[in-house]
Parts: sequence; structure tokens; C-alpha cells
Amino acid sequence: MVTNSFKHAFPAGRKGEIKINLHKSETSARVNRISSQDEDCKDSFNYILEVSDNGKGIPEEIDTKSSNSLGFQLVNILVEQIDGFLEIKSNKGTQFTIWFNNIEI
Repeated sequence: MVTNSFKHAFPAGRKGEIKINLHKSETSARVNRISSQDEDCKDSFNYILEVSDNGKGIPEEIDTKSSNSLGFQLVNILVEQIDGFLEIKSNKGTQFTIWFNNIEI
């Protein structure tokens, strides 16, 4: 996600800002196994990772879930592997938010 920001968010040497934030969810006391497809499940996750930039944003015509872009494919696959939930917003830049639980190795 950070690499995508460096590569796409700031064309022609434009300056910008990339933020990375990882924190525990306020509702992390709940530990339910819920499908990553259920958007209403955000309260069931323990952690939230946010990666955002104030760049040009993602063009509206790009479907981030079915894009041929290697970056989007990798993000979607990794979120799926950790049984997480991904939300992408593109308004005054781009924001990736990933909700997930403890990952056991």
C-alpha cells in the first residue's frame, strides 16, 4: 500500500504525505470469527491498520476488488489470508483500512 502511494499518488514529483496507523479496536473485547465479506463485522476485529495518502486518489473507473493491478491483488489476497476486512476510500487521496484479529503463525 505504501509502495502504491509512492508510485501513483504523487505524479510529476508532487509533494504529499503518507500516514500509517495501527491501533487496537475500541471493541476488541469481542473475538468472533466472521466472514471477511460481511461489512457489518468491523466491530468484531481486534486491530485496525490504516494507510492513507493525500495524493490524487484512485480513478473512479478502477474496481479495486477485481482490478488486474498487482498491488490491489496483493492487498486483497493478504487481507483474505488473515480473515480480515478491507475498505478503500478515495476522497482527497486514498485510504486503505484493514480490520483484523490476532494472527497465529
